[in-house]
Amino acid sequence: MTMSRRILLPLSCLALVLSGCHTVGPLSGDALLYDGPGADPSCLAATTELLEGLGYGVYRGGPDYFNEYGCEGFRLVVFPGGDMYRYSLDLRAYTKGAIREFLREGGGYLGICGGSYFAASEVYWQDAEIPMTPLNLFEGAAIGPIDEIAPYPECTLTDIYTINPEHPITQDLDDTLSFTYCYGPYFEPNEPADEILYRYDSGDGAAVMAFDYDDGRVFLIGLHPELTRRDTDEGEPPIHPDSYALMENALDWVLEER
Repeated sequence: MTMSRRILLPLSCLALVLSGCHTVGPLSGDALLYDGPGADPSCLAATTELLEGLGYGVYRGGPDYFNEYGCEGFRLVVFPGGDMYRYSLDLRAYTKGAIREFLREGGGYLGICGGSYFAASEVYWQDAEIPMTPLNLFEGAAIGPIDEIAPYPECTLTDIYTINPEHPITQDLDDTLSFTYCYGPYFEPNEPADEILYRYDSGDGAAVMAFDYDDGRVFLIGLHPELTRRDTDEGEPPIHPDSYALMENALDWVLEER
């Protein structure tokens, strides 16, 4: 796909922005989207657009909501592009444990860029390990940014290619896809695993992972499908069809009845 057919949205995925979203009382529904300090506004808006475009009801909750109510009542918890270090600071240890328990009991986790860094057991930024307590949904590292693709703080389109074409998420998609990259990670699980679905064309490790977590499932992507757009003649450029295709398959798999 040529650059002329897609454009990038400007963003700063590590911006520390207070969302101002406050919810009273526990909620329930499809997807609980983290909306607090550290969550990038552009990523929040585009992730909401993507999920709603796929037919999911989206509720937003900041750290106060998560720390009080956790994820109970939802099918999917979503951490968008943003500052994974701030995510870690604002969520209490028992809240992180509650998210893991939510997954063990059959819930789903979607981590995009900063939200995928947050899922690892070790997080590296510009060659240094960040002193933080991530979610530890898989044993291994999330490492970024990838200067060979775009040095921080630049963003660009980049290709990823599947190494697992028979997986339910990838089996009806093109072998190579292009998405917006904005200083996201590549993943290095400690044990070789078939949960790696795509690698970066640059050769720097895994770009997309999907795996079981007891009775739940996890989908991690180091790029920004929600910010990958196509040119149109009028108005705001819509999310690219490839983004919808990948994310529809991913969420079907994550939330599949088993």
